[in-house]
Amino acid sequence: MANRARWNEAVPHHAASELYDLAGFRAGRDDIRPFELTELGPVVGVVRDGRTISQDIFEADYVRWDEPGGTYAAPDATFSHTATFERAHALSDVISAVLDVGLDIELFHEQSLTNVPWPWTIRGDDGFYRLPEGWPKYPLTYSLRARRSRDVGALT
Repeated sequence: MANRARWNEAVPHHAASELYDLAGFRAGRDDIRPFELTELGPVVGVVRDGRTISQDIFEADYVRWDEPGGTYAAPDATFSHTATFERAHALSDVISAVLDVGLDIELFHEQSLTNVPWPWTIRGDDGFYRLPEGWPKYPLTYSLRARRSRDVGALT
């Protein structure tokens, strides 16, 4: 219930934010990041027609987050529902979960950019956010593409 209350309160702020720019999106603005078409291919069509995975499908413990201020899309917004419960997991947990269900990983890439203006990032000329010069480098996003193993039927 806490997550739903926070979500319901945040949606109008996000919808009105410059980050989401819904009017531009509806007018055909291309939000595809440079690597997405190459790496994700047909899956992009799933995102474009509005069908996305809305819940984390991997098992992980829930962590309580209490954020009194705004969100990444509406940093100046004020919320009365400040607690959310989210699943925190290591990248190795994601990869292991994919492998554990018998999928073959075809691609895994880490990117040094994101479209989210986290407080510790700097916006580049291309509109994407990166870590400041001199900071330790770690991925801000990643791509993972996996398929059902062709050998699954042969194993049974």
